[in-house]
Amino acid sequence: QRKGGDLVLEVSKRPEFQNVVFNFVTRSAPAESSSNTRFHLDMKPNSQALLDLLRSSDILVLPTRADCSPVAVLECA
Repeated sequence: QRKGGDLVLEVSKRPEFQNVVFNFVTRSAPAESSSNTRFHLDMKPNSQALLDLLRSSDILVLPTRADCSPVAVLECA
C-alpha cells in the first residue's frame, strides 16, 4: 500500500494490459490478482535474482506514496 503497488495491480487487471506481464517484488502477495501478475517474495536487495529480473524488464514502475528518493530507481538505472 505504502509503495503504491495497489495502483499497479489495478492497472494489471485492465483488459488492455492482459498481454503484459507484471512482476511485483514485494513481501506478500495480495489475496486476489490477475493471471498476468507474478510476485517475487524472497528477493533481496542487490541479489543476482533481482538484477536478472531488472535486466529482463522493459519498464520499472514505482508509484510510491512514501519515498522521496527511492533507491529502486537508482538500482534499475
